[in-house]
Amino acid sequence: PQQLQSLRNQLQDEIQSLGQNLQRLRLAQAKFKESKKSVENMKNAKKDNKIMIPLTSSIYVPGRLAETEKVTIEVGTGFFVK
Repeated sequence: PQQLQSLRNQLQDEIQSLGQNLQRLRLAQAKFKESKKSVENMKNAKKDNKIMIPLTSSIYVPGRLAETEKVTIEVGTGFFVK
């Protein structure tokens, strides 16, 4: 009985961990989809267009688009891809 309880607790912890990992993966997927949409929208953009540049999730500064062919995307944990 105690071994079964221990196994049950271990499995519940693993299920909880898997659920949290799934939630993080769904969040990452949503961010990648948003990035893809933004990149696709840039196809119609022209150099020197006025844009708002995010400094934080709620602070933006005005800027101008300098490049429309190349972008840099953060893929997580401080890694960026051009």
